[in-house]
Amino acid sequence: MKSLVGLVLVVAVVGGLLFALNPNMDDFGAYMQNKGSAQASQNNTGALSKLASGIAGSVSSLVAKAYTRKDYLVFSTFTLGKASNPSDQYLGIAKLFIKIK
Repeated sequence: MKSLVGLVLVVAVVGGLLFALNPNMDDFGAYMQNKGSAQASQNNTGALSKLASGIAGSVSSLVAKAYTRKDYLVFSTFTLGKASNPSDQYLGIAKLFIKIK
């Protein structure tokens, strides 16, 4: 009986943490901005690197607005394009993002 109560308590705590850390569109926009800045800085070297990464970050942030979010309480999916045939799809869980398509 004690192990069942402990298991229920652990599941409740993990579920509560996942619910609290479920990413929203602002989190996804920040992720895309950081991803764009990192890619731009890898491709460029020198003085233009900072300018290019700033521009790429802004563009990536705007691109994030084109995605649609579907909320499942403890995780979210972010989709670009039609839901039936998305061109890009990300899974967001605990403020982390995983590209799934």
